[in-house]
Amino acid sequence: MNSNTLSEIFEQDEKTGLIVNHLENYSASRLQLAGLVGSSRSITVAAVYNQLQTNHLVILPDKEASAYFLNDLENLFGEKSYSYHKKKILFYPASYKKTYNLHDQDSTDILMRTEVLKRLSSGQRKSIIVTYPEALTEKVVRKAYLSKNTIRLKRGESSSLDSIADLLIENDFERTDFVYEPGQFAIRGGIIDVFSFTNDHPYRIEFLGDEVESIRSFNPVDQLSIDKLDHITIVPNIQDRKIIEKRISFISYLPASTVIWFDNIDFSSDRIGFEYDRAKEIFNKDENEFFGSSPSALFTDSNEFNREILDFSIVELDIISFLKMLRELHSGQSRSHPSIKISTC
Repeated sequence: MNSNTLSEIFEQDEKTGLIVNHLENYSASRLQLAGLVGSSRSITVAAVYNQLQTNHLVILPDKEASAYFLNDLENLFGEKSYSYHKKKILFYPASYKKTYNLHDQDSTDILMRTEVLKRLSSGQRKSIIVTYPEALTEKVVRKAYLSKNTIRLKRGESSSLDSIADLLIENDFERTDFVYEPGQFAIRGGIIDVFSFTNDHPYRIEFLGDEVESIRSFNPVDQLSIDKLDHITIVPNIQDRKIIEKRISFISYLPASTVIWFDNIDFSSDRIGFEYDRAKEIFNKDENEFFGSSPSALFTDSNEFNREILDFSIVELDIISFLKMLRELHSGQSRSHPSIKISTC
């Protein structure tokens, strides 16, 4: 039995229909799914997404669990070989290689985070975003800042090479002889190569006078073209903590219709609280590590996280913690949230 057959079986199952119906008809609903084990959890998420094409955020306990879940979804949707910006299935990791080594960011992880934020900000494509608590602890720049600092180019439009180079320098892109990682650009004659933080390959933009004649993505290793493009967006490193800009939680980026899936809601909340407390400890030892910003300016705490998720529909795959957390979240709340438990086995 192949993955397509499995997906079809789950999509046609009456219990999947019950999940979709509840999510469609009740805002900020609460669902418990009992009996899901192994890959049946990712297949269920895929089946619901195929019938309810809104954004879905899946929060797993850690990076390793998220990677396995992501791999299952990529296989189900046949996206293993896709360029990252073309995928429906996106990964949202933490931006640093090691926890709180704030000077050692991973460019690949920054690229993935930035593409997720751009996708959510534009609202053009509905995605399944897979993540884990450490990644959600980091606050992000506001949508207005992202839009303001995004460079948009179209083939055939009037724009000079010099003006694009000036914008790139203003956004802290580094001029090099050859581009090989995000955040770099190079100029040769009437051609500018630039590596955006929202694409896994750099762009080659050719100018004819003050007109964009052609845009292509290319492989920086062999310099061969990959795709011809009509328009592109170039985004700087908006994850840089040295940016002086008010930051907001990742959850506040989500459209109201987003469905949040938890492996364990209690664990996720506790982990976010733990990470925030660690940030405060480090800040008290060395404020310079935070570039002059307090932990509350850069990180989300568990109380803020718990308040914000109340506005979204929640599906939990671990029934143990759900009722306890639900009581805590609703403490003092006047709103009622329709809740059901569905046994999937």
